[in-house]
Amino acid sequence: KDIGKKTKKLRKIVFPFRLDAFTLCSDGFKERMKDSREQLKDERDKVLEAKRKDKQEKRDKPAEELKKEGDTVMAQSVDGEKKDEDAVMAEAPIEIGNNNAYYDLCGIVTHRGRDADSGHYIGWTLQDDGKWMCFDDHKVTQVTEDKIKELAGGGESDSAYLLLYRSK
Repeated sequence: KDIGKKTKKLRKIVFPFRLDAFTLCSDGFKERMKDSREQLKDERDKVLEAKRKDKQEKRDKPAEELKKEGDTVMAQSVDGEKKDEDAVMAEAPIEIGNNNAYYDLCGIVTHRGRDADSGHYIGWTLQDDGKWMCFDDHKVTQVTEDKIKELAGGGESDSAYLLLYRSK
């Protein structure tokens, strides 16, 4: 029965922070992406291995030695030089267009309210420094990633209405 009123989904709808659109691509495009995805996987494996080794070394060292060291995770880069994790990931070959089908969440528009004809819209963006910001009319605040995860909705709380992803 049509009651003439627009409603919104009241159940939670979880969204990924990293979207892998590989399964949505044609077989031909999947084949072209194979090398790029494998190279990116190898780089990630190196970073994870460096983190694992660093964690093991910290467990094995006395507390005094740990105080002297920084917390930066070091990894072996493509040219053999030791660099931190972000530098290694940024060093991965970049081509025009997305050649790996990975996309990172960078913005969200949410809706707060019971039905689609009323309520309030809020913008959320990921800044270049990795911090999330909430733009609620004239009020701008920094929020945690946990707050972003809560935007999956449910009830009258903020529900993700539009997700914005950028090419990895």
